[in-house]
This record gives sequence, structure tokens and C-alpha cells, in this order.
Amino acid sequence: MNQVVITGRLANDPVVREIGEENKVAEFRVAVDRRWAKEGQQSADFIQVKVYGAGRADFVAQYFQKGKPIEVVGSLHIDTVKNDDDTYTSYTYIRADEVNFVLSDKKDGNSGDGTGDGEESTPRQAPSGRNSTRVVRKPVGAGSGRKKLKF
Repeated sequence: MNQVVITGRLANDPVVREIGEENKVAEFRVAVDRRWAKEGQQSADFIQVKVYGAGRADFVAQYFQKGKPIEVVGSLHIDTVKNDDDTYTSYTYIRADEVNFVLSDKKDGNSGDGTGDGEESTPRQAPSGRNSTRVVRKPVGAGSGRKKLKF
């Protein structure tokens, strides 16, 4: 089974481009903290994500911006292309099936849920003793509860 789930922060604003006459793709990178960074140092991996579909790509571009927390659920893809000099280059990315809002416990005045209301979530301690991050899932457009975008 090829399923990947990552939670992190957008490293750049999503870039939407047209592919064909009626289709679009949104591309962005997610900075995911490494678990085993040296004491006192932060380290992150920057993972490329692609969201296909005109409505989905536009939604991501509208509601997610650089620095916002995000959860991505999808599958790992590796594309290989032949270069002009007969060598090959591989590109690894996640093809998103779901993109979810994440509420952050950081006290930056931003809930990270795309609403911009500035409400903060209640801090909870993760097993490691650091502040936790909670994923909030709700069908887009629903009135209350969880926020979730499923493709």
C-alpha cells in the first residue's frame, strides 16, 4: 500500500498552473520537522506536494499560504525523465488525495485553520513533552466541527 501522511508547514505559497485546457495542478513544499535533530537544533525535510484538479488546485491556493500548518494525505510518486545528455533525473513528490487544515498550539494569533479568526487552540502536551499539533477535519463548507478537504 502506497500511502503517505505528513504534517508540517507550507514552505512556499502554492503555485497553480494549467495542464491541458480544463485541468490544473497546485504545487508546493511542506517543511516537516525531523524527529531526531541534535539537541538544541532544528532540522526539517522539505517535501514536494502536487494537488491535481482545477477546483482542488484553486482551493489550495486560496486557503493555504506560506507558513500555515497543513496535513497532506496521498501517495508517493517518483517521476524519471531523460536529460539531453542521456542521463536520468528522478523527482519524488506526494500526489495529494487529502489536504487538511491543522490547528497549531503556537501563540502567534493564527489558528492555522484558514479562517483567520485568531482563536487559539488549547495547548496539549505531546508524549515528547513539546507542544502538540492537532489535525482538524471537517468537510469543506460544513458549519461546525472538523475541517477536511478530501479529493
